[in-house]
Amino acid sequence: MLGILFFATLIPSISTQETDETITYTQCTDGYEWDPIRQQCKDIDECGIMQEPCKGGMKCVNHYGGYLCLPRTAQILLNNGQEDTVISQNGGSQQSTGQNVYVERTNSAPDPARNLPSTVQLMQCASGYELNAQNMCQDIDECLTGTHNCRPDQVCTNMRGSFSCLCPRGYQKRGEQCIDIDECSVSSFCHHRCVNTLGSYYCQCNPGFQLASNNYTCVDLDECSTSSPCAQECYNMIGSYICQCSPGYELSRDRVNCEGKCPPYVYFHAFVTCFKVMFAALHFYFKVSLPFL
Repeated sequence: MLGILFFATLIPSISTQETDETITYTQCTDGYEWDPIRQQCKDIDECGIMQEPCKGGMKCVNHYGGYLCLPRTAQILLNNGQEDTVISQNGGSQQSTGQNVYVERTNSAPDPARNLPSTVQLMQCASGYELNAQNMCQDIDECLTGTHNCRPDQVCTNMRGSFSCLCPRGYQKRGEQCIDIDECSVSSFCHHRCVNTLGSYYCQCNPGFQLASNNYTCVDLDECSTSSPCAQECYNMIGSYICQCSPGYELSRDRVNCEGKCPPYVYFHAFVTCFKVMFAALHFYFKVSLPFL
C-alpha cells in the first residue's frame, strides 16, 4: 500500500519537471542572430557593422537575412509608408536617365517554427539595370544587346547603368560627328615628312633616305649597295652618292657615265689626230689619218 502511494506521488513530480524544462533552439540561419531578450532570431544589420559592404559607390540597404547594394540614386519605399531618399549625384554619360530604383517590402506570414520575418517580394530596377536570377539589379550591356543609339562611325562603350559613344582612334568628337585628327598639324610625328590620312598618318623620307623599322626615323640609303647608279665606281654618302671613273676615263656631264680621254701626248703630225668615242659606257681611242690638204 505504501509502495503504491509512493509511486503515485512520484508521477506528478516527474511530469512537472518535464514541463518546466522546455527545449530552446538558439541557432539561427545565416544573416540572423539569436536575441536572448525576445527569445527569437533577429536580422543582422550588415550595413551597420561591415566596413564598405558595397563597392563602386553603391548604397548599402539592409535586407532580411542579408543586404542589397543599390545605386546612389535609389529611392527605398518601405511597407510602413516611410521613404528613404538619396539625392542624385550629377555625373555619368549623356545617356544616363537617372531614374530611381523602387524596392517594395511587404509583410508575408513569418515562419513560426524558425521565427523568420518577411522577405522582399517585388523589386524594380533603374534604367540600365535588370533583375538577375538572384533577384538583384545588374548592369545591362547596351553595346552587347544592341540597345544603344551610337552612330555607325562611333564606338559603343558600356558603362555602369548606361553607355557612351566614343570616336575611334584618329578621330575626335565634334558635336555628334567624329572628325579626323590631322596628326601632321598637331605635332612633329615624323623625322622628315608627315602625310595625313583619314584616321591615321604615315611618314616619308627625303631622297637618299629610307624609313627605319619604327616607321618614324629616316636613315641613310646606301644606293651603291642597293643598285648600280654609276657606270664604274660608286661611293656612298649621307643622303647621296658620288660616281668616279677608272684611270684613263673622266666623268661625263651627267656625273654618272665615264668618257675616255686622249693620251697626254699629242701626235704633232699633220695627218694624225685623236677622237673620243663612247659605246655603252666603253670608250676607245683610234687614230685617223687625214689627207693632206
